[in-house]
Amino acid sequence: MSIQETIIPIEKEIDIILNEYNLANQRIEGFLSRQDIILQISIAILGGAIGFTLTKKVSDEFLLIIPIIPLFLFSHILYHYSRAIVAQGYREYLQEILNNKMVDGCLKYSNVAKKYLLLSNPFTKINSVSFPAMILSTIIYAIVMSNYNLFNLIGGLTLIGIFGAIGWQFVKFRRKLNEKVYKFCKEGE
Repeated sequence: MSIQETIIPIEKEIDIILNEYNLANQRIEGFLSRQDIILQISIAILGGAIGFTLTKKVSDEFLLIIPIIPLFLFSHILYHYSRAIVAQGYREYLQEILNNKMVDGCLKYSNVAKKYLLLSNPFTKINSVSFPAMILSTIIYAIVMSNYNLFNLIGGLTLIGIFGAIGWQFVKFRRKLNEKVYKFCKEGE
């Protein structure tokens, strides 16, 4: 293959990079809509489970199943959240390439999103505690409704430990993930 066959016209190169940029945007937006749906489903399931336990006599041990539901869903959301953060780092890298190939600085959304939606938005912080609050409140509900049954007390504390371990591992993994992805992409040039 000659060198002339491997050269891609600048317009085609921009189209390829722009397509990747748009795919990264779609991944991020897909996560956001999926997160909202999962939160709504979780609230509906928990509301139904709590309503059922208030109207029917259930075993004390059954009450401990209720907090497991948001714990599983929270783990699922954390996985997809990390994918969205990776897509954000990749999008930031692609934005820089596009800005260098076109009019410098014409694309700014990645920087704006990172600054105003990811790092300093108070609603993002509120959103990030919705599932942990749901998990803790359902654990407390299970313990109180069982009249502080020893099994539920130990089970609740175990769930809090599991939840804490998952959360801590995620915080360690997530720390500067966006920047790590961006740096990884830059080093691969």
